[in-house]
Amino acid sequence: MKRHINNWASTISMGKSLVVEEMSNNHANQPAEPPSSSPLFDAPIEISPRAHKASEATFALVIDDERNISELVATTLGELGIESATFSTAKPAVASIDQRWPVIIFLDVALEQSDAYDVIRGLSEKRYDGIVQLMSSGRPWLLAALQRLATRHGLRLCPPIQKPVRSDMIRAVIASVGLTACRPFPIEKSG
Repeated sequence: MKRHINNWASTISMGKSLVVEEMSNNHANQPAEPPSSSPLFDAPIEISPRAHKASEATFALVIDDERNISELVATTLGELGIESATFSTAKPAVASIDQRWPVIIFLDVALEQSDAYDVIRGLSEKRYDGIVQLMSSGRPWLLAALQRLATRHGLRLCPPIQKPVRSDMIRAVIASVGLTACRPFPIEKSG
């Protein structure tokens, strides 16, 4: 059974995730763009031993203030057998790490109501040793500044992905970090 925590409406829903059917069809015919190559990202990424216990499913955080993107990422993760929690702001997202340590965090670089800088600083303070996947909507100066900050704080980054984010892009990221051996959770589509 898929467990997904959604912070959007200050509610927590445990159990099956409801998904709008057309969401899974967005950009379905477009191929995934391969991650860019850079010396910053060429080192192999290892999964943190703190990330999850053998008895727990793999867990991820999605931090994005665009609800449709958060839902797309969370749905795709669920299809891959990865539980997730979504947040639209920095403070509750970073605080949630105390309850469950994520293997990977998908982070929008341009959060509206809070700051991705706050997320990076908070992850550093908590000594987060998982993987951070930055998602950018075309602000190269902001992306570059966040990459430098994350590197200075010792965070492990995947090559950034550009918005609009598609399901195949999320699948490519998960495959590149070796999290594809998960058993998929069933997804219930709303009607």
